[in-house]
Amino acid sequence: MALNLNTLTGSTSSTVLAEALTTADFLDSVPILTNLANRGNKGGDAKQTTGLNQPRALPLIDGKGYFYNNGLPNNYASVPDAAALDVSGDLTLEVNVTIPDILPNHTQRLLSKYNTNTGNRSYQLALLDTSKLQFTISSDGSFQAENSKISTSSLSSRGIVDGQQITIKVTWRQSDGRVQFFFKTSNGSFAQLGIDQTANAGSIYNSNTNVNIGATNEGQITNIFKGAFHSAKIYASINETNKVLDVDFAATNIRHGDTKFKCLTGQVVTVNQSGNDPAKIIKRSVLRFANKSDNSTNIALQGLLTQTITDGYFFAAFSVLGDGGESHGRIFGLNSTGAADNVADGFAIYRDALTNDYRTNYDGNTLLSLHDGLFDDSMGDVLFESSFKNSSQISQVNNADKDNGTGTFSGVLSSEEFKIASFSDGSFNVALDLEYLALFPSLTDVQADSVREYIRAKTQVYDLPTPIKNDYSVSFDGTDDYMSMTLPVLGNTHTLSAWFKTTASYGGAGSEGTLISYISSGGGGDDSVLSVITNKVGWSDFVDDDQTGTSTVNDGNWHHAVAVVTATTQKIYVDGVLETTTSNAYSAGTSFSSATIGRRANFAQRFFNGNIDEVAIWDSALTANEVKSVYNDGKPVNLSGQPELYSSANNLVAWWRMGDNDSGTGSTVTDNSANSYNGTLINGPTFQTNTP
Repeated sequence: MALNLNTLTGSTSSTVLAEALTTADFLDSVPILTNLANRGNKGGDAKQTTGLNQPRALPLIDGKGYFYNNGLPNNYASVPDAAALDVSGDLTLEVNVTIPDILPNHTQRLLSKYNTNTGNRSYQLALLDTSKLQFTISSDGSFQAENSKISTSSLSSRGIVDGQQITIKVTWRQSDGRVQFFFKTSNGSFAQLGIDQTANAGSIYNSNTNVNIGATNEGQITNIFKGAFHSAKIYASINETNKVLDVDFAATNIRHGDTKFKCLTGQVVTVNQSGNDPAKIIKRSVLRFANKSDNSTNIALQGLLTQTITDGYFFAAFSVLGDGGESHGRIFGLNSTGAADNVADGFAIYRDALTNDYRTNYDGNTLLSLHDGLFDDSMGDVLFESSFKNSSQISQVNNADKDNGTGTFSGVLSSEEFKIASFSDGSFNVALDLEYLALFPSLTDVQADSVREYIRAKTQVYDLPTPIKNDYSVSFDGTDDYMSMTLPVLGNTHTLSAWFKTTASYGGAGSEGTLISYISSGGGGDDSVLSVITNKVGWSDFVDDDQTGTSTVNDGNWHHAVAVVTATTQKIYVDGVLETTTSNAYSAGTSFSSATIGRRANFAQRFFNGNIDEVAIWDSALTANEVKSVYNDGKPVNLSGQPELYSSANNLVAWWRMGDNDSGTGSTVTDNSANSYNGTLINGPTFQTNTP
């Protein structure tokens, strides 16, 4: 059988059979997932007759992606404060949204630069429970100086209905305080919502708070928007000129599940997530099983196989949500009629207790320790596959990490029923976004390769290098700790990469904290040093002035730093985003002198104080897409695997995992590339289980 989310079914029809022929709309409950297999003996559909236990559809809307916000605490998108966003005069706020409930049960903030906790009020636009719009500004940041206006007409009175996509706009003219509200449907033009109003403020306060999309007050418990954001724009004018923010969530540079990306006006947008129904960038249709971990939701599907399954080959493309749901939560299970999936004749793929490991159970026998650490929301989308038959049970994730646990078991299955996201009795529910699920008869390796590539091409579920389990980093004391290694000569074109975490304060040249340092001699003799300088990521060749990024990175969070170097251009990326490009001549030396991590190689100083992890060097210039792939939304990846998806894997010179290949012991850090440029820890840096 094959269950494919391209035909998500909703709950608007009076009969389940008729509804199986329709397509689910945004946030529809889904009682049936249609089986699209075309074999003569295919299995039945996956069903859920209890409305509260039905998964919900997050399909593409008009074939395009969007930002889904769930209306729950601490879920919203944010843009850091910047001078361009401090609009004190003429102002336009505009959002394009799909609103599932045009009469929401509480006020919902659409777009705001407003923090009520710290007296940093500037401007905000909200949807009220009456479906009217509210615009608020403050002249000095205080509550006392607030001036708020509500549209005299409601969206519902103008024919806007639940689930409709609309554009909402408000303008404020500084000269006379005029406020105008507008709206338009997908195929229409702007119409004014109500009459002109006046909000005299003189000027709008320049607060230092973020711009939030879908919330206010840094994501406070109330006033979170529920629905889909397609775009958000801010203009420092009332005629749509001087655009200062343009976030198009359907833009092609934004990937499914991204939590940080650069918008059209250059700012970095962060998707803030919380809980098991988190806010998310949706670029592929998914079915959401937002199960909580307390057995209170029981969202699942089940069905009949219409035959007896004795073996098979299972594929599922999905991503884990939040804490993953319940202990022993099932992803998929087969069972004999009326029996459990963990006894004789059954099969199950599930979470190992409350760990982040996968397990399978075959014919009542548990295969332990499958894919340690990969059941985790930080992994993003995965393609899980499992071949299960008598005396051979093997599974893998993203075409890698092939494992059979503690061994294989003999015995022939006899299953007639299946469950998705639940145990046989409806409990043990996982939290996940399901994108594709298929069960085949046993396949040959060639057939499995074809199916895997079909699913990968269709879903793009693992268009990144294979994710890795990351247990260790190295802590440097900032006084005398460092790591030394011997390297080959690097040419003019190369890339340096490191993950790091620090709260130390670093000055300018001469007092920076070194991440990785490569020193050469002869020829041009230019060095290549990646560091934290003036509390930003920096790169230096020891000839030209240090070049720095723009983000402050000594905030105690993990960050990813990359320097891409060529003979004419040098680029600095922070957390997957290009921050600085310079055009200086670079000429590498003809001989290797020294290389270190945590200290400048040619000076017994410039030590780094903090944790460093997953350090790598390539003898090529990584592209922007490759840097984004290596960053992988904040989740380190396998840098030496899958060159067909990450082409610079073939140019990897060295990759130090900072303890993961060495069990977090000793003074040797193994090079995980094919080149064996192992490093030696000097003066006692320590391994820690503190990782990105």
